[in-house]
Amino acid sequence: MTTTAQHAIDTLLWCSTVEQDGETIEADNFEASPQLVARLSKEWEQFSNQAMEIGFDPEEHRELMINRANGDEWAHCAHDWILTRQGTGSGLNDPGRWAKPWGEKLTRLAIYGLKDEEIYLYIDDNNQIAAEA
Repeated sequence: MTTTAQHAIDTLLWCSTVEQDGETIEADNFEASPQLVARLSKEWEQFSNQAMEIGFDPEEHRELMINRANGDEWAHCAHDWILTRQGTGSGLNDPGRWAKPWGEKLTRLAIYGLKDEEIYLYIDDNNQIAAEA
């Protein structure tokens, strides 16, 4: 069973590249390191708990129809959370994804308190994707 945090991890790998031997490679060609999984799981839990504390309900506040084969509303939120953090130009604040004012509130929450919203990835000594501290 895929956890919501796993949706965030999968999205991070899907939307990222890494350098190896002078070549740019899609990060989803590799497995996430246990440290990266633990970090993103913790950060996702913090984000989703804070979102609920301010009244966010993904089922109620989702505007865009979803394909449940790709996960529930929380999974889609995790996907958008990563896209927002990585500065891809889409994510939580995309028009039509989340009801107003939630896209803006979630975007602020996603990057509030982070020293750097983007997660910088590299290939570690175990040939897994890891993140810079």
